[in-house]
Amino acid sequence: LTPQSYVWYLVAKPEGSKTRLNSDEGVTQNFVPDRPGDYIIELLVLPNDGGGNFLVSPAVQKTVTVEEAPGQ
Repeated sequence: LTPQSYVWYLVAKPEGSKTRLNSDEGVTQNFVPDRPGDYIIELLVLPNDGGGNFLVSPAVQKTVTVEEAPGQ
């Protein structure tokens, strides 16, 4: 198995949202939504070829739709 790096981005969020990802790397990711609406999260997986060269995978995006944010 080759080591991999994971890079996460929160590419879109509802207007007025201050939500941030808890980290921009690691295998898993989470966030706490603060507004109803769509949050778009993007993941890049960068597999290392073992020689220190990283090969960029196509980005994967997932839309999370929140109907009611916690505390609202």
